[in-house]
Amino acid sequence: MERQHREPSAGGKADLKELSVRELNVVAEHRKRVEMEVLGEAILTAKHQSVEFDRKRQTNREALAGIRRLDPTPAGSGKELYYCIGDLFIKVPRTLVEKQIRLEQQQIDEELDVLRADMKQKISQIADLEKDPRAGVRSFNDLSGVHPSQLHSNLRSTGK
Repeated sequence: MERQHREPSAGGKADLKELSVRELNVVAEHRKRVEMEVLGEAILTAKHQSVEFDRKRQTNREALAGIRRLDPTPAGSGKELYYCIGDLFIKVPRTLVEKQIRLEQQQIDEELDVLRADMKQKISQIADLEKDPRAGVRSFNDLSGVHPSQLHSNLRSTGK
């Protein structure tokens, strides 16, 4: 199969009609790997955010426990506490501080749920990209339900 060599078009991209099937497969594989890498980076970023949310949630739990230990009686609920907002400390009623921390906990939980769902979806996309019928077995998970004799015959047929 001979092809005539042409210079790239004005846009700097080679004409796709000139590419062989092998070259098209290489380009498709490269695009797939790039997409997998982008998804992987997004997953790592989301995982980092998840760790930060968990730290904040733990800090809030510790604050609520500390507030309860101050004065566990109902009479102590009217006391005022110093509450930090950014770089500012203000004195507010204990009930308001507890309410604000619980509200923040709820927001963190909701954000974590969204983040985890997004990570799950991206992991699923990577798994779908990895499943290529021409690629054969890529992980032990692909071997579930495969009898050893089938594995041996597959290895013989692929020449590995």
